[in-house]
Amino acid sequence: MPAGSRPQAVRRLVQSGIVFLADWVPPLALLAALAVLLIRFFDPWDRGYQVHTIDALLPLIILLAVLVILHLLIYVLLPLRWDDIRDTFHKRLEERVERELEGVYLGVPGDVAARLEEEKKAVEKLIADTREVASWLEKREQSASIAGLYGN
Repeated sequence: MPAGSRPQAVRRLVQSGIVFLADWVPPLALLAALAVLLIRFFDPWDRGYQVHTIDALLPLIILLAVLVILHLLIYVLLPLRWDDIRDTFHKRLEERVERELEGVYLGVPGDVAARLEEEKKAVEKLIADTREVASWLEKREQSASIAGLYGN
């Protein structure tokens, strides 16, 4: 397994923290931005704020900014080790292909040998039957020629 798939101690804490942030910060940031937009639109404290067109895009801009910041954090704090990932993928793929090929083709020589053995037995039985018939015919010929010599 690659070293990054089972992190140890500090790296595990950093990874868990980033995963937690990535799970919760974007939706919370979006909800907070939407709440601010609603407060500005309805202006419950009569502050006199005028809602502009750009204010409607503010939740999406904030969400995008949060996602970019999280992406940068992940890139800096949890770098991917592509060589380890590639090596692990290659080994697993090689093992899987080997298992598949063995499962499909390993039995073929045994099956062919068993069929050839059955065919050999059938041919030997046919040869034995042919010899038996030839022996029977030879005896019949001898009987016929003895009967022809002595007469019935």
